[in-house]
Amino acid sequence: MQFFNKILRPSHRFKYRVCVLPQRYIMALLLSCGVLALFTIRVSFQVVLFHMVVPPKIIRFANATITCKYSEPPTPPITTAKKYDWSESHQVHILQAFFLGYFLGHFPGGYLSDRYGGKIVLSCCTFATIILTILTPVILSSSSMDYYTLIGVQALTGFSTGMLFPSVHSILAHWTPACDRGKLSGIVFCAAQFGVVLNDAVSFSFILHTEAWSSVFYLYSSIAAIWLVVWLIFGQATYRHGILSTQEENAYLDRNLADLVSDNYRKVPWKKMFFSIPLWALIVSHFGHMWIWHVLILDVPEYLMYVLRYNMRNSYFLAALPYSMLAVLTISNGFFMDYLINNKLVKITTSRKVFTTFGAVGPAIFLAAVPFVHCSREAAIILFAVGISMTSFYYTGTRINTLDLAPNYSGTIMGIVNGIGAIPGVIVPHIEDDLIINNTFNEWKALFWLHFFILLCTCIFFISFGSGEVQPWNDYELENRLAHIDAS
Repeated sequence: MQFFNKILRPSHRFKYRVCVLPQRYIMALLLSCGVLALFTIRVSFQVVLFHMVVPPKIIRFANATITCKYSEPPTPPITTAKKYDWSESHQVHILQAFFLGYFLGHFPGGYLSDRYGGKIVLSCCTFATIILTILTPVILSSSSMDYYTLIGVQALTGFSTGMLFPSVHSILAHWTPACDRGKLSGIVFCAAQFGVVLNDAVSFSFILHTEAWSSVFYLYSSIAAIWLVVWLIFGQATYRHGILSTQEENAYLDRNLADLVSDNYRKVPWKKMFFSIPLWALIVSHFGHMWIWHVLILDVPEYLMYVLRYNMRNSYFLAALPYSMLAVLTISNGFFMDYLINNKLVKITTSRKVFTTFGAVGPAIFLAAVPFVHCSREAAIILFAVGISMTSFYYTGTRINTLDLAPNYSGTIMGIVNGIGAIPGVIVPHIEDDLIINNTFNEWKALFWLHFFILLCTCIFFISFGSGEVQPWNDYELENRLAHIDAS
């Protein structure tokens, strides 16, 4: 890496642009590809796990109420690879091990990114995820303690992928001026949605084609490895180290970022952050989004499969289609928000609250309406699609707010916010298991209305206490110096 940095050192600023796009957009595209690679690894394991064992839920719902009189879904496809006799509780423990590691990985990931730079943290967590992903099928095929070994590997994989978003946000804070924040963030955040599409569209087909669930691990780890090489060459933690930026772009970023974010390490104002009401509003709002995100990932395919009686492959395919629209809307909403703010049509705080409202209440309403259309497949799919697509407003409402409050500590903030946001990944599956017993419409209504209430409460909290303005503790050291001057 030092070899390339020596050749392409930032002291060689180009007077004229050597690429069609400014380097800040190149960085956004690079980060987007990285998020796509690692996020696909994260969401793919649930699909792979289905093919590693015989899912107990197939047995449970086979004797439950047949709500809609469509053809029965077929049994899971058989692969030639080894299968494991794990109970449903075993599978839950495996998935929870990942989320426990994912939860814990955010906090050091954010702190280390702000202290040492997001590039090194993102590179290390990507490398660790690649190695662990490759080792997973190898260990399972050779270890005599398959179940416990997998729990350990999944916890470590969760820990490494937990550093992804904090490091990405730390890098974004050093590359994204306020006037471009919606556009660049939209380009990066849409990758998570494309990751869902790629997983649902590719994983099943790849397993069926190769007749081995292990092939998915090798496919996605190879994609991540290719990205890592490109990232090590061209990626940079801050615009001051950019190797493709022009003198003009560097001056532009200096004017817009120099007073907001510093390359030097700054002591984290933990006490100020803990008592910051706008930060707590961000935490609550993000918790609500991650709640509905896990609901859409887990509940929608199951509703299509066990209520509307689609087969498994079609259920995941239909559930993935709206995420393509969601990804496109995430980008377009970013451009639209920047247009509104740059033309002074709306204040930053107002825009964050309005977009958050659409991104929280909208999906909750359409999701709650699904059981009321009963067995109408077309109506249910339309409601699911609109609900999923409306979560795009969240990314330009709440998610981008981590860059608003304190750019100097954006990695740390994202570590806290998204770390707490990982908790619904553990809670949501248990709630569904407790409420959905006989697979009736009334049970699904109760479940979806519970989700609606949670989303409404988190949205109201953000509207009441959220802010889009830079907080005083972003420059904690300057604030202390001014306080000493006033005291003297």
